[in-house]
Amino acid sequence: MGRPATCRHCGHEIAFARLLPSGKTVPLDVSPDPELGVYHRTFITAPDGRRTSTVVQLSGHDLTEARDRARRYPADRASRLWVPHFATCTRRPHLEAR
Repeated sequence: MGRPATCRHCGHEIAFARLLPSGKTVPLDVSPDPELGVYHRTFITAPDGRRTSTVVQLSGHDLTEARDRARRYPADRASRLWVPHFATCTRRPHLEAR
């Protein structure tokens, strides 16, 4: 994930991450949550040695297993799940426009 930013709608701290495989950028809450999280963070090392952070959206059985692992091993950074900020934004502008 990138450096923390601020949501322009609610003011909460967020971070942006590149979603695989689409390459789209998604806003995420800066704190992981094993109950609401649907994104798993992965790292890719470029040929020049630079590491970048990306996220993969989980669903179905993969999400269930990941949530179980995140609950059992909360200190394990590799098992954390991240929440899309759209799910927690108190202003929820994506719903107000409808």
